[in-house]
Amino acid sequence: MPPDANALGREFNTAIIEGISRLAWDHPSQPPPVGAQYEWQAVDHCMEFVEQDGMRVQAHHLAWGRPEVIPPWLLGGGYSDEETIAILREHVRTVVGRLRGRVHRWSAVTEPFESDGSYKTGPDRWRWWNDNSPWSDGIDPDYIEVVFREAHATDPKAILLLNDWDIEFINPRSDAVYNLVARLKQKEVPIHGVGMQMHLPVAWGFPDTATLAANMRRFKDDLGMPVYITEMSVDASGLGATRDERFAVQAEIYRSVFQAAVESGTCRDVCIFGVSDNETNVFESDEESNEFLFDDDYQRKPAYFALREELSKLPDM
Repeated sequence: MPPDANALGREFNTAIIEGISRLAWDHPSQPPPVGAQYEWQAVDHCMEFVEQDGMRVQAHHLAWGRPEVIPPWLLGGGYSDEETIAILREHVRTVVGRLRGRVHRWSAVTEPFESDGSYKTGPDRWRWWNDNSPWSDGIDPDYIEVVFREAHATDPKAILLLNDWDIEFINPRSDAVYNLVARLKQKEVPIHGVGMQMHLPVAWGFPDTATLAANMRRFKDDLGMPVYITEMSVDASGLGATRDERFAVQAEIYRSVFQAAVESGTCRDVCIFGVSDNETNVFESDEESNEFLFDDDYQRKPAYFALREELSKLPDM
């Protein structure tokens, strides 16, 4: 068993499983949605591991346009809006149905907004590295409602999140998420929470705990919507400091965010986006980002002990 798996099972109670909705890369043998094939081997292996350890699963993603989860036959297929929606419906039903009753919560729709609060459409509809997402091209924003309704109909017990980054504080993107959630609730779309990814570089300094907690509370107080921290990482590069100094600052940022989550009274969970520092660099910087709670040798870092100290203060710990 790899060291990450040992640390995951020992130290965490929720596992993030990515790539869970990956469509097969080869062209379907029949016209989609009927002929679409799925690659389940890695997903099945991960699910078996986390279920043996009694862990909850946060699964990513049902609709996201990053190129490695969208096969060429779908990107370049020239499908009409109606055909694309049909493919999306079948995609959601198939993936959620495969894992019905086994996934605690889904990142149902991920990163639908630009930083200015507009929907992602046109050349940069899914970040800078993908200009061909079928979900947001032409059917946007209808695809968002489709995903939530189909997922809920397939597994009514699963928690469905709208998940985005840079929405931790009040800004145009977080306002757009707030307004979208309000519209979805008005239309009785089954959305159950807001996912705040919480990717923070230490170079940005310490987050204002009160402001962060207040932003979380507005989703609950105004919309009845709990918040989940879904992908937390703290990039320790960019300070021009020693490794120990960077890790000390990183630990206090983890602490501040956890304190804000508790203070908000509405944050249901805090998920760290990786186990050790030998995992992928979320920010793709030129320096070692060292984002997580364990170092390259799986030794506990100051951030680990900061969070453990905060957890010890909770009444039920």
